[in-house]
This record gives sequence, C-alpha cells and structure tokens, in this order.
Amino acid sequence: MKISDAPAHVVDLVSKAEAIIESRELQKPAEWDMTAFSRYRLLELLGVDPVTPYVGVADVSPAALLEEATTAAEELTVSVELVAWRRSLVQALGCALADVRMVSGACDV
Repeated sequence: MKISDAPAHVVDLVSKAEAIIESRELQKPAEWDMTAFSRYRLLELLGVDPVTPYVGVADVSPAALLEEATTAAEELTVSVELVAWRRSLVQALGCALADVRMVSGACDV
C-alpha cells in the first residue's frame, strides 16, 4: 500500500507522533532507541518516509497521537484485499504505542 492509498488522518497522526519522538530522540538518543523498530515498521506499513524533527509546539503526547491513530485504523473500512494490511497496521500501531508508553513512563521517573 502506498501513502496515497493510506488514510490521511492516520498518516497525519503517525507523522506528528514520529516527528515529536525524533525531536526527543535528538535530545536523549539512548532513551528512545528501543522504540525504533516498532516505529519503523509502522512507517513502512503506511508508506511514510522517516521525518525531520518536529518544529512546532511539541506539547502533544506522541502516545496520545498513536492511540488516536490506532482507534482510527480499527474503524477503517477497507476492501477484502486490504483486511490483512489493516490488521497489520493496527498491530504495528499497538506495538509502537506500547513502546512509546514504556519509554515515556521511564523518562518521567
């Protein structure tokens, strides 16, 4: 599936979350390393290129954005040919969300 086929709302939410995480990763790289695989898998499924660090207001929680993207992906109506892709997307969102929550929680301690 190409980005032009992926639902724009999900792509936007994931892109914002990724950009915020990239900014945080530049400040403290070792803390976010363990989220790299799940985030990369998610970007690949959506056909999104890795992004540059977020330049806007970064007070939004990347976990909240990924949670909203997960809900949106679960509600997607897709053709029979794309059911497996949607299930993979929801699973990838869940994995990335769990990793981001774990790292965010550890950073807050």
